[in-house]
Amino acid sequence: SSESILRNFLEFINGNIFLIIAWFIILAILGLFTAFLVKWEPDSIGSGIPQINAEVKGFLNTNWLKILTKIGAGVLTALGGLSLGPEGPSVQIGGMAGKGISRIFKESRTDELRLILAGSTVGITAAFNAPLAGVIFIIEEINHSFDKTLIFIALTASVVADFISKSFFGQATVLNFPLHNLPLSSYWLLIVLGLLLGILGYVYNVGMIRANDRLAKMSNIPLEIKFICVFLISGVVALFIPEILDGGHFMLDMLDVAIPSLGILIFLLVAKYLFSVVSFSAGTPGGIFLPLLVLGAFIGAIFGSVVIP
Repeated sequence: SSESILRNFLEFINGNIFLIIAWFIILAILGLFTAFLVKWEPDSIGSGIPQINAEVKGFLNTNWLKILTKIGAGVLTALGGLSLGPEGPSVQIGGMAGKGISRIFKESRTDELRLILAGSTVGITAAFNAPLAGVIFIIEEINHSFDKTLIFIALTASVVADFISKSFFGQATVLNFPLHNLPLSSYWLLIVLGLLLGILGYVYNVGMIRANDRLAKMSNIPLEIKFICVFLISGVVALFIPEILDGGHFMLDMLDVAIPSLGILIFLLVAKYLFSVVSFSAGTPGGIFLPLLVLGAFIGAIFGSVVIP
């Protein structure tokens, strides 16, 4: 994967000042090329889920073939180490692939919308190996209605996508934690944790919205400069806090091996949050779902470290 390639490369350049300088030059080029792809197809900016929503509601008519170049943009952001996930682009790419199938076979507008939604389901399924989650996602977040025909089509597509994905990448789930029984007498802790997550979720949303608004006001700054700056910031992060790079698989693996100390957990949580805000608010192609899951996992780890002796 791109994340593995990045980490192997960082080990290779470790301590070599000339290779590090070359790495920052490469990051600037990656940022410049990503900006070129986004300017070539402006609807590929950000996660892509708002664009799918607009497409389904009839407010947008995206060029499905050009959107597929977002695959390349997603690879570039992953190679650059930006704190972004694959789920948003996967939803948009899957939806536009469905639209492409509809246009090729000259289907009706109703069938086209169903194929777009089914393709979006496939995107979530491929990203997380979770076919049921993909179906529920498009019903709740995009379609906002119960359509039995759509559910049948989407479920069939997601099961097929899950089979193909696991044939290539294996049976392992994306998120895998060892489970331990929680005593019934401690169930009240889940209520406290839920309240804490709700409050911190609000803080996350406020920070993300304000960062987006702040950058939106800087319309005089060219997109190329914004993207290059974000990629260069990622380079600095890679040198000092490589644990928080990319979507967050490495951070999840840390929790699977051994729970770090409370101070390290808090530091990585705050650093990951800030880096995610910087990565996403610039409009670089990528999602926030996986980084958000990582933040939730670390909040849970911090909570557990405090309340469980």
